Amino acid sequence: MQGRASFWNQQVPNPFQGLITDPNSSLGSATIARNQLTRPFPQYEGVTGNSPPWANSFYHGLQLRFEKRLSSGFQFLTTYVLSKSIDDTSSSGSNTDWLGAMATSVQDPYNRRLERAISLFDQTHQFQFSWVYGLPFGKGRLWGGSMPGFLESILGGWQLNGIYRWTSGFPVALSLANGQSVPTFGDQRPNLNGTLQKAENWKQTLQFFANPNVVTKPDPFQIGTAPRALSNIRWPGTNNMSASLFKQFNMNRLREGTMFEIRLETFNTLNYVQFCGPNSQLGSGSFGAVTSQCNTPRELQLGARFYF
Repeated sequence: MQGRASFWNQQVPNPFQGLITDPNSSLGSATIARNQLTRPFPQYEGVTGNSPPWANSFYHGLQLRFEKRLSSGFQFLTTYVLSKSIDDTSSSGSNTDWLGAMATSVQDPYNRRLERAISLFDQTHQFQFSWVYGLPFGKGRLWGGSMPGFLESILGGWQLNGIYRWTSGFPVALSLANGQSVPTFGDQRPNLNGTLQKAENWKQTLQFFANPNVVTKPDPFQIGTAPRALSNIRWPGTNNMSASLFKQFNMNRLREGTMFEIRLETFNTLNYVQFCGPNSQLGSGSFGAVTSQCNTPRELQLGARFYF
């Protein structure tokens, strides 16, 4: 296989030299790859068009919802999704991305079954809890309905709001730097010679893989054995909460229905650090390293609103 590919990659005299003058084309040079001359239309380097509808996808999921409607100043909504998505391509907009944004063609166009794997956007678990709670102090509330006006202005009209979201991570997709694929084939993927595992202490070492040696570079022009995505090892998931505290001041003495509100809002309230996924490109020099954070530190903002 390697010898045949080398033969078709050899440079030979170019019959199009002087005929094709486009400076952006390689077809006007003195030599040309032998495989270019065997194509049905050798005077063209490539053809672009809409992605053909040849992909398949399968999704199975369990969706649960538990809701408490507003009563006594309290309401909440809890949702949970257990799911699994399998496909042979994951789309991004109008493009067909066979390996996310890393490859736009299949590794072996004669065997698209090699692309069948867990979807790159698959998240096994998704849990979300949101709530609104008006604290039970002040006029019209459980306690303090007859409190003096100055106490009402201090203790009444408080409201807590929040949303908490936890999800499992996306699958790891392996790729290969400086691979040598068969001409007209997609980019090579690495070989996977065992089960790639996540290191237990990766947050301390920032080395995500416990046994990176099971991922190796294939010989030139060989098809890599790694699947398009790995279901057993995933990026760090989401664990985030945002919350807010509102205080409303009744200003009916000024005008009926008038109200002044101050609010303290927090994003990433628990200040949880969410790391991005590891470098999953073999041969890049930092394979397996976690080098960035995918969320921002806790943010606070104070605002005010006047209703009239």
